[in-house]
Amino acid sequence: MTVVTFDAEGNARESVSTVFEFEAGGSSWESLGMALYTDDLIEGIFSAAVPVSYEVEVLESTKTPGLYRLKNPYGEAYPYNEDGDWDDSMDYFLEIDATDPNAVSIDAQELGLDWGYGMISVVGVATGTLANGVITFPEKAFYLAMAGYNGGNWSFYGNPSGAFKLVLPGAAEAKAFKSVAKKYPHMRVSKTIKAKDTLRPVIVKDKKIAVKNRTLTGRQRIARVKM
Repeated sequence: MTVVTFDAEGNARESVSTVFEFEAGGSSWESLGMALYTDDLIEGIFSAAVPVSYEVEVLESTKTPGLYRLKNPYGEAYPYNEDGDWDDSMDYFLEIDATDPNAVSIDAQELGLDWGYGMISVVGVATGTLANGVITFPEKAFYLAMAGYNGGNWSFYGNPSGAFKLVLPGAAEAKAFKSVAKKYPHMRVSKTIKAKDTLRPVIVKDKKIAVKNRTLTGRQRIARVKM
């Protein structure tokens, strides 16, 4: 910016220049490519949604290495979905904090998925691990809620089979999967769900769940729950 002063006759007398530097805007996330994701969340609500593996784009924070996002893992890519099962008005990211490989966590967030009982949300209640490019969690490491069921309270366990897994691009397991997919290009995941309206939620009965208020990513609060 340049400031110029003038005398009474309008003649320029002095000028001062100052340079301001601005950091260019842009995304703070970088795509790493396609990861191999095994879902074992939805089975905790709908027993027919058995664990299934499929490819999802994964991004990593450029400011916080080890902070990952899966882009629309429960959108069109989710093998059990049919048209209308997910919110396609925006992108939904499943954010996974693996900045500490020995204590991987997932904060409360919406999945963008609705199978007739309202938006499904997830929160991690136990930590996982990142080893050799693979993120895993123990059984029942998550609580799940549906906005239109039981007051939107946390009512289900996620990862009931302990199959939740994220294989990052470049990991040996991801390379093996791509090799098989290339050899059998017409391979498809078989769907075991034929009519979602016949499914009923799997009610958690063996343990009371209590979770303090957590803020969902820019959306809403999930209230404290006592079952």
